Amino acid sequence: MKFFKRHKKLSIFLIVLLILVLGIIFLVKQSEKAANKMLQAMNQSELGEADYRTIRSVVATTGTIESVNVASVSPEVNGVKVLEVKVKEGDAVKKGDVICVLDDTGLLEYLKNAKSSLTATTTGNNISLSSANRQLENLLAEKERSAQRFQVQIADAKESLDKAQKQADTLLQTYKDAKSKREDLTNKKNQNNANITAYDQKVQELFVAIMNWSGDPQSEELLAMQESFQQHQAALEGFQQQAIGLGEACTAASTAEQAAGDAYNQYVDSSLKAARSTYEQIVQNSEDTARNYENSILSAKDSLTSTNLNTENSLFNVNQQVEQYEKQIAACTVVAPFDGTVTGIHVKEGDLYAGAPIATIEDLSAYQVCAYIDEYEIGRVKVGQNVAIKTNGTGEEQLQGTVTYVASHAAQGMGSVSYKVLVSLDTPSDKIRLDMTAKLSIIETEAVDTLTVPFDSVGTEEDGSKYVEVATGGKDETGKDITRKVKVETGLESNYYIQITSGDLKQGDQVLIPKSDSGMSDLMEMLYGEGGMYGF
Repeated sequence: MKFFKRHKKLSIFLIVLLILVLGIIFLVKQSEKAANKMLQAMNQSELGEADYRTIRSVVATTGTIESVNVASVSPEVNGVKVLEVKVKEGDAVKKGDVICVLDDTGLLEYLKNAKSSLTATTTGNNISLSSANRQLENLLAEKERSAQRFQVQIADAKESLDKAQKQADTLLQTYKDAKSKREDLTNKKNQNNANITAYDQKVQELFVAIMNWSGDPQSEELLAMQESFQQHQAALEGFQQQAIGLGEACTAASTAEQAAGDAYNQYVDSSLKAARSTYEQIVQNSEDTARNYENSILSAKDSLTSTNLNTENSLFNVNQQVEQYEKQIAACTVVAPFDGTVTGIHVKEGDLYAGAPIATIEDLSAYQVCAYIDEYEIGRVKVGQNVAIKTNGTGEEQLQGTVTYVASHAAQGMGSVSYKVLVSLDTPSDKIRLDMTAKLSIIETEAVDTLTVPFDSVGTEEDGSKYVEVATGGKDETGKDITRKVKVETGLESNYYIQITSGDLKQGDQVLIPKSDSGMSDLMEMLYGEGGMYGF
């Protein structure tokens, strides 16, 4: 006690030091317990549940809210004065409301001159067309009259040819009859001559037999030969007498045949030939004339077509001028193309309008999202896909949209290969404003009410097959969950879940989600090491 009294300050210091050491020891022990609990928790694996969910594969990107209908109002007119601007930025306008009025005085004078030119051109064209039509009609009428004349001439010539042919046929038949008669007489003459020869020979044979008869002059045989001789002699004389008449008849028949043949040949070579030549010549003349008329008519038709084209072209050019001036005059009264809001005025009264936009009008009742997607993802995006949309202006509210346009060519000036995509905003919201940033989830594929597990719970074997570890409900000595390995096949994947398409897995099964053993556990081992934290 004396020591503490004598060394009061030292005692106080030692007491404070002791308290500090005891406090540090206590804190280290408490920290060690907390660290052990943390290490134990780190070594514990998390469990997830197999359940039926809707899973989606999405293309995520950002875009900008813009109006579906945006118009930079630029009337098709140049070099005219701005007379009056009737709206200001922020004004709501209806379709057809007048935005600006331009000076059309000069255009009205141009229109007047163009209409006068149109009248003169129309009159001249009508005269040219009438002349070409008249020429064609005259040729058609002349062709018809010529055809009728030739029809008469051809009919007369054909009639003459038919008559000549009929006469030739008659002469030919006369010749054939004469020839037949001559041939018949010749045959008879030849037969008579044959009879003369035969009977003459028989008479001579009988004469010799009678003269050389040495038997009884009164025998019946001799008498029979003498009688036969007389009969043949009488017949011979008759045939000889006929030969004279037949010879004369044959000569007359030959003469008649020759005359008939000469008459036929002469008629064919002269009259029939002339009639046929006349007929053929008239037919040829008719065909040649018809062909010439046809060529002339074709030329007249070509001329009419050319005249039509020329008149149409000339009228088109003049009409185009008239329509252009009328269009420009109408354009001098600049109107809103649709209901919307004026978001920009780019001219003022007294300006000389040179073709730039006069005003910008946007329809604030219909929005869309414009986004640009890089070349690695654009192949997954198709028109018609559903889109989930979020904006800062609408908070956690998820809006619905649809892909309405996918560019086929990359956008210029983007710095990378990106393609423009437009998404309709199908969910109405009064919180939407132009130029807001929109977060898009373009749904590529979707599986509704399908069995899924947490993405990280699926492992891969060395052979590439997939598996999950299903908790059995028990714990080992270290407190870890006891599991069994289940082979599975997977389908659609999202950022959080993966679809199970087959395997011995059912709804409600608890599946192991492995945790990394590195990181915090390594830190704890380093802190504690041998001898405890900080060596205590």
